[in-house]
Amino acid sequence: MKRTRFKRKTSWKRLRPRRKGKPLATPGERKYLAWVKTRPCRACMAAGYGSFIAPSEAHHIRAEMGMGQKAPHANTLPICSKHHRQISPWISIHGQRTAFEKFYGSELEMLAEFKAERETQAMLKECGLC
Repeated sequence: MKRTRFKRKTSWKRLRPRRKGKPLATPGERKYLAWVKTRPCRACMAAGYGSFIAPSEAHHIRAEMGMGQKAPHANTLPICSKHHRQISPWISIHGQRTAFEKFYGSELEMLAEFKAERETQAMLKECGLC
């Protein structure tokens, strides 16, 4: 390609700055997400597999959220990778959502149980029993 002697009128940088979205997580939210990942999988516990099968991942609940909206970090559940994103032979929440909710219960029910357990643990910790 032959160079031209004309100068460029605009800079090579973007003409419009990129839209900056919501920050990923505050330090408090990162600490909470790290704590959620240490908890046992809610689906394994509901199925009676025991309290710990594999390391948990933080699943953001998107119930009652619109398309393109990010779920808040406070609405997360600890779910192992098998139940979170693996397609077969396990029933996963991202693979077969309707089968998952039929077998383990809805996300909102699991979240309510998890929050109640979290509040109970916090209350016991304040009393010095835990």
